[in-house]
Amino acid sequence: MNISKIILMSLTLALAPLARGQIVESLYSFHMREGNSPKGSLVQGSDGCFYGTTDQGGTHVDYPGHILYGTVFKISTNGTLTTLVVFNGSNGEEPNGELLVGKDGNIYGTTAWGGKYHNGTIFKITPKGHFTTLASFYSLRGGNWEKGVLAEGKKGEFYGTAHNGGDFNFGTVFRMKKNGLLETLVSFNETNGSYPSSGLVEGKDGCFYGTTEQGGQYGLGTVFKITEQGSLTTLASFDNVNGAYPRGKLLLANDGWFYGTSQYFGAFKVSTNGILALLGFINGEPSSLIETTPGNFFGTTRVNGDYGSGTVFKVTADGSLEALISFNVVNGAYPQAGLILGTDGNFYGTTYRGGSDGGGTVFRVIPR
Repeated sequence: MNISKIILMSLTLALAPLARGQIVESLYSFHMREGNSPKGSLVQGSDGCFYGTTDQGGTHVDYPGHILYGTVFKISTNGTLTTLVVFNGSNGEEPNGELLVGKDGNIYGTTAWGGKYHNGTIFKITPKGHFTTLASFYSLRGGNWEKGVLAEGKKGEFYGTAHNGGDFNFGTVFRMKKNGLLETLVSFNETNGSYPSSGLVEGKDGCFYGTTEQGGQYGLGTVFKITEQGSLTTLASFDNVNGAYPRGKLLLANDGWFYGTSQYFGAFKVSTNGILALLGFINGEPSSLIETTPGNFFGTTRVNGDYGSGTVFKVTADGSLEALISFNVVNGAYPQAGLILGTDGNFYGTTYRGGSDGGGTVFRVIPR
């Protein structure tokens, strides 16, 4: 474990003003056997620890030189890491989405590959660490690759998106019933969107909201909503003016709008009746956002910053931008996931690369 404190005094993010005095702590640097290359955001359990996944690494080896299948881990606020699950292909492979703490206290997640049919899995981990594969995606019809973030419905069923597959191979929205049965609710057909990668978030109306990276009226992505029964409505299409190619999960903010980010043009907001507006330009492939106090949002960029290795930024509802941290490889590099606000008031996250062994880090940002 490598814990270091670095005060970064002069940071840049596209056209943003500077911020000073933020402290970033590298809580943990990943080594191959404990996991490698985390992609998904952390979640905090009722025990105060944070839970996450690594896309690669672990102790299972099929043959020399093979890229390992990934892990599920938990880490305390003092940097003590425990590997909970080592994926081996049959129980899943490459977990790259955010975990979900269910209403029952169990932790749920997905893998991009592996399982019975090698098209990915849905799994559960109990508070005592018992692992169960709940479902295996059985064909391209059901969807495959980058399963995104699960959302839990009112009846205890789980909803999510698959980046590829379905009737047209443009991705799906799926539901998993309590008995583990998978159902394809929607097959994207390019007109109503294509290639969803960010999962779903529940609105106040009980519908689920999400985005597709491409497709829609201009081919640049969509915002959609879907009912628990599977009725899909395309709310808005990106047109370059309001953004293009959204990737991060939507956030339902205190003002009732959904906020998100796109790979080009940055942050946007969208209403439940489909009004879509650009919020602010953020360069560097921004992550999904979190809201700390009304109108104040935080996230990461995968690249750019003082060292080209990514940043932590703040954006407000009126479009103001601040750069808070520039990653410098030592404290991490290329974060692919957003932040989480811990119960201690600090931000926590992961980087895909960097750290003492180059396999990524878990970090903490102490606001000033």
